[in-house]
Amino acid sequence: MSTLQKKYELLPNDTIEHDGRTLYRIRALRDFDTVKAGDLGGYLGKEGNLSHSDNAWVTGDAKVFDEAEVSGNAGVSDAADEAEQTFTVDEFRETLFAMQKILKEI
Repeated sequence: MSTLQKKYELLPNDTIEHDGRTLYRIRALRDFDTVKAGDLGGYLGKEGNLSHSDNAWVTGDAKVFDEAEVSGNAGVSDAADEAEQTFTVDEFRETLFAMQKILKEI
C-alpha cells in the first residue's frame, strides 16, 4: 500500500488576514502538472481546502478557505475568493452542461 506524498505545505510565516481568518501561503513540495517543487501558490485556510492527490492548484493571491475544496484538475487563480464551495471537475462539467442547456432554451 502506497502512502500519498503531500504535494504542498502551508507556510506558517507567510500569512494574511482575510475576513477575520488567518490564511497560509502554500509551497509545492513536488512536481506535478505545470507546478514545480518550490513554487509558491495562493492562500489556504487549512490543508483540507486543496487536494494532495491530483493536479489541482491555487495560484497568485487566490484565497480558498472555510469549507471550500479544490480538487481534480481545477485551478483557482489570483483574485479568486472561494468560501464554502466544494467542487470537483465532474461537478463543474455537470453544472456547465446544465447552463448550456438552459441558454439553448432561451
